[in-house]
Amino acid sequence: MIRKTTILICYCCFLLQTMYANFTLAGNVITQTGVDTNLSGLTGIAGVTVISNGTGANQFITYNLGNLRLVIQGTLTHNPEQEQLLFNNPGNPIIDIQNGATYNLGEDVVVNGVTRQRLGLGIFISSTDAGCCNANNAAIAIRNGATWNWRGATIDVGQLPWFAEPTSTVQITNGVLLVRRDATSDVVQVRQNSDNFFVNGLTFIGNGRGDITFLRRPQQMNNYRPETTGGAIAFSGNTPNYDVTFRGYSGGDRGNTQDIKFWQGCRPILINSKTGSQLIAGNHKNDGNGAGYGVALVYQELDLTVTDLANAPVAGVTMYIRDTNNGGRETYNREGHTVDNTQDNEYITQTDINGTIPQQQILLAANVANTGGANGLNSGTYAWDYRGKNNDDSDVFDIHLWAYNYLYQIIADAVLKGVDGTSLSTKVFDDTAISEISKTVVDGYTEINTLDQLYDRAKSFKVDNITTLGIENFFFTTNGDRLVLSADWNLVIDQNAPAAFAVDEGNQTITIRSNALRFGTKFTSIETTGTISVANGAAIEFGYIDSTGTFKYIELLDLTDTTVTVTDFVPSPEVLLQEAVDFSGTYKSLFEAPTDASNTKVKLSRFGYSEWIEIVAETDLSFIRSVELIPLPEWSDNQQLLLYYAHKILQKSEALKNVFNNPVQPTLTINNTITTNSSPASEENQEALLNLLKRTLSKITNLRERMKSN
Repeated sequence: MIRKTTILICYCCFLLQTMYANFTLAGNVITQTGVDTNLSGLTGIAGVTVISNGTGANQFITYNLGNLRLVIQGTLTHNPEQEQLLFNNPGNPIIDIQNGATYNLGEDVVVNGVTRQRLGLGIFISSTDAGCCNANNAAIAIRNGATWNWRGATIDVGQLPWFAEPTSTVQITNGVLLVRRDATSDVVQVRQNSDNFFVNGLTFIGNGRGDITFLRRPQQMNNYRPETTGGAIAFSGNTPNYDVTFRGYSGGDRGNTQDIKFWQGCRPILINSKTGSQLIAGNHKNDGNGAGYGVALVYQELDLTVTDLANAPVAGVTMYIRDTNNGGRETYNREGHTVDNTQDNEYITQTDINGTIPQQQILLAANVANTGGANGLNSGTYAWDYRGKNNDDSDVFDIHLWAYNYLYQIIADAVLKGVDGTSLSTKVFDDTAISEISKTVVDGYTEINTLDQLYDRAKSFKVDNITTLGIENFFFTTNGDRLVLSADWNLVIDQNAPAAFAVDEGNQTITIRSNALRFGTKFTSIETTGTISVANGAAIEFGYIDSTGTFKYIELLDLTDTTVTVTDFVPSPEVLLQEAVDFSGTYKSLFEAPTDASNTKVKLSRFGYSEWIEIVAETDLSFIRSVELIPLPEWSDNQQLLLYYAHKILQKSEALKNVFNNPVQPTLTINNTITTNSSPASEENQEALLNLLKRTLSKITNLRERMKSN
């Protein structure tokens, strides 16, 4: 009987030990080993209170460990939507994840094709201050070689939340850390000392206290969302001298006492901050400790798409941004590291065939503190150097766009903020002043022959040199068919110029190679407050206005034996400005217009043809005409009639003479040059007519004398 009882007791002990083999209790420490996919193994552990609500998928179980600690040596998975751990002021570390162990707090779940993380309060720790600043003081210790995967759950803790040792691995996805109780900053300080620290979403909610202190650089620190903390981003004297990058930081408007605490050469870089440069920076210590030095840089990533009015992507558009020097530029130079923050940053790139630019990182602001100081937040030593045009944390920039076939476009007052970067799109409009649509052809010009070509080559040059003349300015504006050169700029037309088109910005001069620069199809004249001049025998064949006066150009095509007169017709008598007698060919003349340029008259005259007269409009600097003078056939008709009647009169006078002297009628022969009616009147006909009239006069005079004598 005694033997049977002994066997039964041993069997029961073996069964109990097997059932709870993954969780064992020794003193006030529960140790987990092996693999547990939930916390059910805590059931039955002395000192653990289990409260279950609901059943099945709706079941929620609370495991209250009281003052017991939890040491994880195996793999433990904890679903915060169904399970919760409670602790009531045990010793530290309260949860100890040891070398080789893995703690999965929460997990990914796919719903309707969307991946989210498990939600719920997974861990609640009620504890008193345990001091700072190592793993043995922490609520959660992640030892060297340990792994902690935290996905979505909330942790509510009142002291140093966790400490990650150098070779541990921490991966956080949309975790939530809640610090409700008031405590000193050091006590609720997260100590990030892992070389394998990955964050893609972490919300840290404080009570005006608490820091996350980075002793080592995270591999990834994305979408960090601190709220009402003491110091959202802090550093230690043990932090190595390197950049620490934060992407998608969202703490700038969430009530944090400080977004950045400077300490011993820290170098935080924030990319795509929700509030841009709207951040609070200062000394890690409120007493103005001399160790509160470092440099912080804030960048925004910019994407841009350019299309035309038909929504087609436009390639080859040059984007240009230059930040503004607001007088706060400094160079950081501590601990062998230099950040030169004194120069303007220029961002120049072009759109590709999809109309998009390569992504740009735009510096919004820099905070350079070469020494620790007692200055207030964002002032003195810790004042920000804002790069936007408004010299504040509005982060407003102008974005300039230049393209050969399109008009200059500006995206004014673009606000560069946001955790996802800034994505902009804009449209560009055709430049109808362009004559040659191929920039390649224009760049290949060896000389400039017309004003149309001059505009095209100037536009091509500007696109390739967009800062020349000021980013927003072009060499020419247009006024109808007139090119208006930029204020006080000069144009030199040189037959022997070394280049087809050259710009001397210092002397505000454009020099072109051309034998004769002529008016074009779109543009016929130039206006400038500078000068227009020629060199080495080059010619100007267009009208212009410059600082020396108003010059009109007249070109009359295909003239034959024509007299050209150009007069100022207001004075009496008229003032002759230009004249060419019996000119054949194309008449070209460039002359200075009279004071009142509206009084200029051009007249063409040719013997036997109608005259042609036109007033040159004051605004018409280039007067180009093809004039066909009209012959006058009625002059020939009149000459024929005059000759006929002159013949008759002469014959009658001969008859009268013969009555008095000779009864025989004489034969009168007259030889004239006859011009057909289809031809213009001739000088020969006029001379013949004059001879007839003279002879007739002589005959009649003779008759009168004879009649007197009788």
